[in-house]
Formats: sequence, structure tokens, C-alpha cells
Amino acid sequence: MRLVMLVLPLLLTRALLGQTLAINEFLASGASNQPTAVALPAPRSAGLELLGAQPNPFNPATTVRYRLAAPAAPRLRVLCLLGREVAAADLGRQPAGEGSWQWTPAPGLASGSYWLQLEAGGAGDTIKLLYIR
Repeated sequence: MRLVMLVLPLLLTRALLGQTLAINEFLASGASNQPTAVALPAPRSAGLELLGAQPNPFNPATTVRYRLAAPAAPRLRVLCLLGREVAAADLGRQPAGEGSWQWTPAPGLASGSYWLQLEAGGAGDTIKLLYIR
């Protein structure tokens, strides 16, 4: 229990810095014969931002708003919680400023939580969507 109390603040601190934390740094030698690591997501980029989705929760469609700090060719991906891509859109070259994309899930897609990722020029942002059938 004491180890968890010591490790958790360090995990949170490193998470904010966008680093990968090797948990074995904190385990006594021989505590585990398998290396363990936690991959933390990259920090939110100043170059782009997801502004949200309306409505959310949604059915049958939602409109996603985003902001680009500079002209870019953004790509939007919708992922299930297991990380499988269920939808994607290459938006082509977009000017700096705000834009939007409407997503209507494919027929038969299960109700539930999904991740929406915006990527452009090596930067990215992610928000959570809730689809209700």
C-alpha cells in the first residue's frame, strides 16, 4: 500500500509531462521478472484543438468542432475503447481557424463510448464521444 502511495504522485507528475514511466524503477529488485511500463499519451498540442462535439451524447449524428493554429491537412479518427478504428476522415488542406466535421455512425455500430482523435502535422488531440442508439 505504501508503494502505491509513493508511485501514484510520480505517475501523475510524469503523465503531465507526457513521459513514459517505467514502473520497474520503483519495484525492488526481483519483485517482477517481467518489465512493466505505462505508455502515457502525448500532451495536448498548441497547434490544434478539438473544441467538442454537439450533441454529445448523440444519436443519429454529431458535429465535431476543431481549431487549427496554422494551415494543415487534419485527419479525424473514431476509435472504440479497444483502439480499433471505426471511422476516419482525411479533411484535406484546411486553413488556420475553426472547422467542423459531421459524423454519422455506420448502421449496426454498437452504443457506447468512443474516442475521437484529431491529428495534423505530428500533433494531436482526443475527446470522448458517447453514442446512444
